[in-house]
Amino acid sequence: MKLIDIDKIEEIETHIHYIKSYKGSVILMDRHSKMFRCNVNFSFEHRPMGDPVIKVSFLEHPHIPVIVLIKQVKEKLLEMNKKGIILTSQKNKKK
Repeated sequence: MKLIDIDKIEEIETHIHYIKSYKGSVILMDRHSKMFRCNVNFSFEHRPMGDPVIKVSFLEHPHIPVIVLIKQVKEKLLEMNKKGIILTSQKNKKK
């Protein structure tokens, strides 16, 4: 199973200023090159030092081992966050 992309990212309003919650869609490709989507919720808990703590939960089970997939999603989200893609997509949605 290969993670292709994470898109359709929308912020979920929370009352805790150091935790940003989102919902989105994960695009996956299986070993037969079949593509499919899974809806996910994820959050970034920003700490005073170091990278944010990322939590991921699948809204529907992708019918594959989720442990490896969650690790791939967290790595992709951390990369997207460092590049500012998640924040940029939120600013574009609000305009």
